[in-house]
Amino acid sequence: MKINYLIILLSMLSFTKCRDIASDKDYPLSLVNNASYAVRYYLALGDGYATTAYPDTTLPVNNIFSDVIIAPGKKAILYNGKVKWEEIFQKFLPADTLSLFIFHSDTLKKYSWDDIKKGYKVLRRYDLSLDDLKLTNWVINYP
Repeated sequence: MKINYLIILLSMLSFTKCRDIASDKDYPLSLVNNASYAVRYYLALGDGYATTAYPDTTLPVNNIFSDVIIAPGKKAILYNGKVKWEEIFQKFLPADTLSLFIFHSDTLKKYSWDDIKKGYKVLRRYDLSLDDLKLTNWVINYP
Protein backbone atom coordinates (compact mmCIF):
# COMPACT_ATOMS: atom_id res chain seq x y z
CA MET A 1 0.00 0.00 0.00
CA LYS A 2 2.86 2.40 0.81
CA ILE A 3 4.36 1.71 -2.61
CA ASN A 4 1.10 2.75 -4.31
CA TYR A 5 1.13 6.07 -2.42
CA LEU A 6 4.77 6.60 -3.34
CA ILE A 7 4.07 5.95 -7.02
CA ILE A 8 1.12 8.35 -6.98
CA LEU A 9 3.18 11.02 -5.21
CA LEU A 10 6.09 10.70 -7.65
CA SER A 11 3.72 10.80 -10.61
CA MET A 12 2.10 13.99 -9.33
CA LEU A 13 5.48 15.63 -8.78
CA SER A 14 6.72 14.70 -12.24
CA PHE A 15 3.60 16.13 -13.90
CA THR A 16 4.03 19.36 -11.98
CA LYS A 17 7.65 19.74 -13.10
CA CYS A 18 6.81 18.99 -16.75
CA ARG A 19 4.09 21.60 -16.74
CA ASP A 20 6.53 24.22 -15.38
CA ILE A 21 9.15 23.44 -18.02
CA ALA A 22 6.74 23.29 -20.96
CA SER A 23 4.68 26.29 -19.92
CA ASP A 24 2.71 27.89 -22.69
CA LYS A 25 1.98 31.01 -20.70
CA ASP A 26 2.29 34.22 -22.67
CA TYR A 27 3.58 37.53 -21.33
CA PRO A 28 1.97 40.21 -23.52
CA LEU A 29 2.42 43.97 -23.51
CA SER A 30 -0.46 45.91 -25.05
CA LEU A 31 -1.25 49.44 -26.15
CA VAL A 32 -4.70 51.04 -26.19
CA ASN A 33 -4.97 53.86 -28.71
CA ASN A 34 -7.30 56.47 -27.19
CA ALA A 35 -6.41 59.06 -29.85
CA SER A 36 -8.59 60.01 -32.79
CA TYR A 37 -5.92 58.91 -35.29
CA ALA A 38 -4.02 55.70 -36.06
CA VAL A 39 -0.59 55.14 -34.52
CA ARG A 40 2.40 52.89 -34.94
CA TYR A 41 5.18 52.11 -32.51
CA TYR A 42 8.79 51.16 -31.91
CA LEU A 43 9.58 49.12 -28.79
CA ALA A 44 13.23 49.62 -27.77
CA LEU A 45 14.02 46.23 -26.25
CA GLY A 46 17.72 46.22 -27.04
CA ASP A 47 17.36 42.54 -27.91
CA GLY A 48 19.36 42.51 -31.13
CA TYR A 49 16.33 43.18 -33.32
CA ALA A 50 15.42 46.44 -31.62
CA THR A 51 18.89 47.91 -31.62
CA THR A 52 18.46 50.67 -29.06
CA ALA A 53 17.63 50.52 -25.37
CA TYR A 54 17.27 53.13 -22.64
CA PRO A 55 19.22 55.28 -21.76
CA ASP A 56 19.81 55.48 -25.53
CA THR A 57 16.62 57.22 -26.63
CA THR A 58 17.69 57.78 -30.22
CA LEU A 59 15.72 56.17 -32.98
CA PRO A 60 17.38 53.20 -34.67
CA VAL A 61 19.47 53.70 -37.80
CA ASN A 62 17.06 51.66 -39.91
CA ASN A 63 13.30 51.76 -39.94
CA ILE A 64 12.56 48.60 -37.91
CA PHE A 65 9.39 49.61 -36.13
CA SER A 66 6.31 47.45 -36.25
CA ASP A 67 4.07 47.35 -39.30
CA VAL A 68 1.09 47.13 -36.96
CA ILE A 69 -1.24 50.10 -37.31
CA ILE A 70 -3.36 50.64 -34.21
CA ALA A 71 -6.65 52.27 -35.16
CA PRO A 72 -8.37 54.82 -32.94
CA GLY A 73 -10.09 53.18 -29.98
CA LYS A 74 -8.35 49.83 -30.55
CA LYS A 75 -6.03 47.72 -28.44
CA ALA A 76 -3.05 45.88 -29.91
CA ILE A 77 -0.44 43.54 -28.50
CA LEU A 78 2.97 45.16 -28.89
CA TYR A 79 4.97 42.19 -27.73
CA ASN A 80 4.04 38.69 -26.70
CA GLY A 81 6.55 36.11 -25.60
CA LYS A 82 7.09 33.07 -23.45
CA VAL A 83 9.73 34.82 -21.34
CA LYS A 84 8.74 36.69 -18.19
CA TRP A 85 9.18 40.44 -18.32
CA GLU A 86 11.44 40.29 -15.27
CA GLU A 87 13.88 38.21 -17.32
CA ILE A 88 13.64 40.53 -20.33
CA PHE A 89 14.42 43.54 -18.15
CA GLN A 90 17.34 41.75 -16.56
CA LYS A 91 18.83 40.38 -19.78
CA PHE A 92 18.22 43.10 -22.38
CA LEU A 93 17.57 46.43 -20.66
CA PRO A 94 20.64 47.99 -19.06
CA ALA A 95 18.78 50.62 -17.01
CA ASP A 96 15.59 48.85 -15.86
CA THR A 97 13.67 50.98 -18.35
CA LEU A 98 11.78 50.06 -21.49
CA SER A 99 11.25 52.81 -24.07
CA LEU A 100 8.19 52.84 -26.29
CA PHE A 101 7.97 55.33 -29.15
CA ILE A 102 4.58 56.27 -30.61
CA PHE A 103 4.31 57.65 -34.16
CA HIS A 104 1.37 59.06 -36.07
CA SER A 105 0.80 56.58 -38.90
CA ASP A 106 0.58 59.47 -41.40
CA THR A 107 4.02 60.73 -40.36
CA LEU A 108 5.54 57.42 -41.37
CA LYS A 109 3.85 57.65 -44.77
CA LYS A 110 4.74 61.30 -45.37
CA TYR A 111 8.40 61.46 -44.28
CA SER A 112 11.50 59.41 -44.93
CA TRP A 113 13.02 57.54 -42.00
CA ASP A 114 16.00 59.92 -42.07
CA ASP A 115 13.67 62.92 -41.74
CA ILE A 116 11.82 61.24 -38.88
CA LYS A 117 15.10 60.54 -37.06
CA LYS A 118 16.58 64.00 -37.64
CA GLY A 119 13.38 65.79 -36.60
CA TYR A 120 12.61 63.23 -33.85
CA LYS A 121 9.05 63.11 -35.19
CA VAL A 122 7.74 61.08 -32.27
CA LEU A 123 4.31 61.77 -30.83
CA ARG A 124 5.26 60.41 -27.44
CA ARG A 125 7.99 58.40 -25.80
CA TYR A 126 7.23 56.30 -22.75
CA ASP A 127 10.11 55.28 -20.49
CA LEU A 128 8.67 52.53 -18.32
CA SER A 129 10.16 50.58 -15.46
CA LEU A 130 9.17 47.04 -14.62
CA ASP A 131 7.16 48.42 -11.69
CA ASP A 132 5.37 50.87 -14.02
CA LEU A 133 4.30 48.00 -16.27
CA LYS A 134 3.14 45.90 -13.34
CA LEU A 135 1.01 48.81 -12.09
CA THR A 136 -0.69 49.11 -15.49
CA ASN A 137 -1.14 45.34 -15.74
CA TRP A 138 1.00 45.33 -18.90
CA VAL A 139 -1.37 47.68 -20.77
CA ILE A 140 -0.24 51.15 -21.87
CA ASN A 141 -2.83 53.78 -22.67
CA TYR A 142 -2.01 56.36 -25.34
CA PRO A 143 -2.23 59.32 -24.95
